[in-house]
Amino acid sequence: MLGPEQRVHRTPPSLRAPGAGVAGDLGTFAMSDAVTKRAIPGRAIASVVFACSSLWIFRLYGQVHWLPTRFSKDGDDVFHRMLSQIGPIRDQLDIGYRVLAAAALVWCIWSWRTEQRVAAVTATVFAVLAVFCAVFIVI
Repeated sequence: MLGPEQRVHRTPPSLRAPGAGVAGDLGTFAMSDAVTKRAIPGRAIASVVFACSSLWIFRLYGQVHWLPTRFSKDGDDVFHRMLSQIGPIRDQLDIGYRVLAAAALVWCIWSWRTEQRVAAVTATVFAVLAVFCAVFIVI
């Protein structure tokens, strides 16, 4: 005779969750029974990260862009020498924040197709801000 901890408790089939089989039931679980919603909105988070990175690089670009003008009062020689050294860095930062803003926009559009609405709206706010800075603000 089985003790209380050894007894097998079987839930009646009408109370079981769909796809939940009993020990020995094979083939009763289908992939369509699995939960398809993600708990963490990965694409929306990626869009926000890309947008924030774009805005941070945009800030660095602004600081590098205005750096030679701080030393312009020291003389034209210092200004032009510093501008020639900073120019390639400034160009790479310019390309970087625009590419990241475009990536944020792509991932934002993708999150609208797959993620929950709150996460997609949050991603949209950040992506729009990054794209606005990348397109309309000319330094």
